[in-house]
Amino acid sequence: ETVRNELDRIARVILDAQVPDLTTRVVWASQLATNAHWFFEGEVMRRQSGEPLLTEVKGLYEVAGTDFTLRGKADRIDRLNTGELIIYDYKTGTPPSRAAIRQYDRQLILEATMAEAGAFQDLPPTKVAKVVHLGVGRTPKEQITPLTKDDKTVTVSRHIAQLLSSYLDREVGYLSRRAMEDLRYDGDYDHLARFGEWDTSEPGTVEEVG
Repeated sequence: ETVRNELDRIARVILDAQVPDLTTRVVWASQLATNAHWFFEGEVMRRQSGEPLLTEVKGLYEVAGTDFTLRGKADRIDRLNTGELIIYDYKTGTPPSRAAIRQYDRQLILEATMAEAGAFQDLPPTKVAKVVHLGVGRTPKEQITPLTKDDKTVTVSRHIAQLLSSYLDREVGYLSRRAMEDLRYDGDYDHLARFGEWDTSEPGTVEEVG
């Protein structure tokens, strides 16, 4: 209760200083209060199963067989009572689904790969049991993804190496819409690729550019 009260006090000081609109301050303070209650209840369980090791920790991971170095920053890494690690990511929006994490939103899976390779500062190579998104938006949600056989980091690291190596093949080319999670999404490079003059049903063709 003391921690919640202190968080509420700090939040109100910051909101009063940085948010001039009264209605916005009230809405944000209410949302924070809802999230705080949910978060602290969950934090009690998290502290019972492990202890925080690192927060906002940077890492460098050299992808085998390539000249590529993956740089990342983990929001939080805990060591479980079993000795394995768990990686947390805080999100202000809705956490991705398990399917999206496996196929598209692979940030935490990549961070797990880095942790198991000893890529993070002051952390030796250690097995990662699961990754967790903590959504602190309007509807708080915890999305837990165990690293099962479908998400093994050894598989992910092989996929990274294969993908990067494939881009060295001049016959592959760089598709602006290679693997879209949502076809309604506006791609960052649609304007350069003149998307609209072609659609995703057409096969890609490789062209030399000067």
